Amino acid sequence: MFRNPLSDHEVPDNILQFQTPIICDYFQKTPNEELILVNDENTQHSFFHNYPTSPYIHANRVFGGKNYPQSYKIISLGQYPTRVIYTRKEKGINYKVPNNYQVETVLNGLTVLCKTQYQFSRKIVVRYTVEWTDENGQIRSSYSLSSAGAAGSLFLKEICNKPNSRVSGTTLFGLDTSFLQQIREIIASQPQQIPANRKRCFTELTSQSQKNKRISMIGKEIATQTLTILKENKFTSSSEEIIASLEAIILKINGCKNAMLFQEIDQNNWIIDELHLMLRISDVLFQCLFYELIKKKDFANDTQTLIIAEMKRLHVHFEFYPPTTKNGKWEWTSLMGPDKEKILKDFQIKHLFDGQQATKGQDIEHLWYEFYHLYKLMHQKSITDEEIDQFEADAKQWIRDFCRPTIGNMNSANQQEGMYDYFLEEQQWVEENQKNP
Repeated sequence: MFRNPLSDHEVPDNILQFQTPIICDYFQKTPNEELILVNDENTQHSFFHNYPTSPYIHANRVFGGKNYPQSYKIISLGQYPTRVIYTRKEKGINYKVPNNYQVETVLNGLTVLCKTQYQFSRKIVVRYTVEWTDENGQIRSSYSLSSAGAAGSLFLKEICNKPNSRVSGTTLFGLDTSFLQQIREIIASQPQQIPANRKRCFTELTSQSQKNKRISMIGKEIATQTLTILKENKFTSSSEEIIASLEAIILKINGCKNAMLFQEIDQNNWIIDELHLMLRISDVLFQCLFYELIKKKDFANDTQTLIIAEMKRLHVHFEFYPPTTKNGKWEWTSLMGPDKEKILKDFQIKHLFDGQQATKGQDIEHLWYEFYHLYKLMHQKSITDEEIDQFEADAKQWIRDFCRPTIGNMNSANQQEGMYDYFLEEQQWVEENQKNP
């Protein structure tokens, strides 16, 4: 048994073999090449290197009077952002964490690639990743948003099936290599070379005519790029006429459709709970579907019967109420949370559409189920960092699907109907009928 410098507790020798150098034979192959020796004044660590001529660095660290050699191969030096994050203190010392830094080393007998990636949002965090190739040649990885050591521990947990194994992320990622920090800071302090043909900054222009020309040129560039994007997404006809209006693309969403319940509360000072979120979004989904179906000629005699029968299959009491006035609207039963969950999960929508509309029915049914999946994930008592990242990606994709406009040439084979363009049309139809009784 030994106390490894990468571990905060004793582990068997065959579990953490981090002290094995990765490519020591590199130093043996070049005996005539002079290596630079760097002794860290704050620690008893030494580093042999010829960086950046060679990407290999050999470290010798002293812990508890014992030497622990380790070799690294720098893949990407990285750089320090303006707002830099530091490692956790080890013996009163912490180190800067570079962005886009990649280094190869060995952990538990496997060559691993350690990477850092800053994620800039409301709170700046670093994604620490440990990547390796398994016995089947597949690239696998573990990551953590909390620390480099946590990413290494997840690797050991999966490889060794030892959930209590811990490693020093500073040592694993080689973040204590002080001379690399100095190199990054030197590079950052050097003045950037400005091309001779660089366009002058707009604020540097003194003549009004120059400013007008620059504005005109930028406007033309924007128009060209916009038209290219519209063509690629088939928002234009063969004559380059834009067939999807901007209002249709954004679905006329200008803030909130309905007034807030508590207008005196700053919206930045409250967090919506998952039940409230589910209730409001499900209301919109049901409204979109029913408005689409109500426009069908056979709704009163056929479609509404199919809907009510499907509700009975799910053991949900549901009724439609026809308009009581000439310009009135169809109404339906107000549902509670548990019933809405059943409907989102199991309601079969596709059989309500036929012919050319069959695909739309499948799309709407998929949209409902995907929202139910997101809601259930929010409802979990615990969630991993990986699930959070996947949730964010799935939620953004769900919004894109919901807001998908009609694209392609109108009334042609390549036209792809928007998911809820008809919702906008229905709102306009209702408003017009109310204005013109």
